[in-house]
Amino acid sequence: MLPKRVLDVGTNAAKRLLLHISPGEVAPYIAFSHCWGPNGIPLKTTTSTIKDHQQGIDFRHLPKNFQDAVTVTRSIGIRYLWIDCLCIVQNDNTDWEVESSKMSSIYRDAYLVIVATQATNSCEGFLDRKDASRYFGPEFVYKQPSIRDNQGTQTRHHNPVTYSSLNRRAWVLQENILH
Repeated sequence: MLPKRVLDVGTNAAKRLLLHISPGEVAPYIAFSHCWGPNGIPLKTTTSTIKDHQQGIDFRHLPKNFQDAVTVTRSIGIRYLWIDCLCIVQNDNTDWEVESSKMSSIYRDAYLVIVATQATNSCEGFLDRKDASRYFGPEFVYKQPSIRDNQGTQTRHHNPVTYSSLNRRAWVLQENILH
């Protein structure tokens, strides 16, 4: 079942996204996990913007991370995308409490969760990154046997994604456990 609010991303040709209020439809959706950054988020749904967002959000006005999430969502043929700051009314305490309490099921029930691990804010984007190749690769432990004991020398090689800005957030631990 769709969350209460999702973004209807339309087709690749669509220039606008719609904030869709779901009456309980069953459809696949993608959830997006990202780091807002130290300066907050440049685009969010509030009590004063919710009606406008239902009429449409211009793709060009989305932060780069959101544009990339829309691009991925469209490219795999999924119609709906959930982004926290656009799908939860940020200045409505009641809405925020109700909807944020559902985040575990939102991430768990998503068809896919896109995680912008290396972007430290919403404006950086996560596609077409020149530094992407250094972030991917297995994490492994190499053990050098020792003649004196069974322990030997242990060297651990970490994937830098593990220590990214996003993965330092407590709520990301919850997302990782649930999905």
